Amino acid sequence: MRIVLSVLVLLFSEFAFANITVGTFGPPLGRVREEALKKESAFSTKPYVGIFYKYQTSSPWVFDFEFDYVFPQESYENIQSPKTQSKRFLWHVNGNYYTGGGLVYGIAGLSTVVTKVTGEGGSVDVSGSTFYLPKEPENSSYNMTINLGAGLDFMKTYFAEFKTHIWRPLSGDARAFSFSLALKFQFFGGSGI
Repeated sequence: MRIVLSVLVLLFSEFAFANITVGTFGPPLGRVREEALKKESAFSTKPYVGIFYKYQTSSPWVFDFEFDYVFPQESYENIQSPKTQSKRFLWHVNGNYYTGGGLVYGIAGLSTVVTKVTGEGGSVDVSGSTFYLPKEPENSSYNMTINLGAGLDFMKTYFAEFKTHIWRPLSGDARAFSFSLALKFQFFGGSGI
């Protein structure tokens, strides 16, 4: 109970500025095949919503903490059953670097991406190889990403952010990139950052 109270005090302190986030979070480029007979994705958009907190400091850095939920996505192998469904949750910790009184700020941080996949089971043959599809219960994967990007601060209550997410940055073979684009609106807190 103490932990919950501590988190609530921190989230709703006078230094916190809460924001609602809406945006799109793409899967890792070239690493996700949404249908068996199609190529891996070059770019696709997955809508998400979230809540986002900014904490002002005395330096040019402003820290933010964010939790997002990507709407479930369904895919059918060969446009027929069996189908799979994926849900994604993201936790971000970012530093936003403001210079002078400018509207543009840089973003650097880390995210944990949790992907939950469930399906009807079965298998599909692709190019002579058999791939088995997930079946209940959900299978979860956890990934850390490095976030780099830029934001635009409109009137201290509206923000637009573009981020590049680097998946498995220390692994040359497994490294991948994805992108997100978000609009954020401050609904709780003082007069803005």
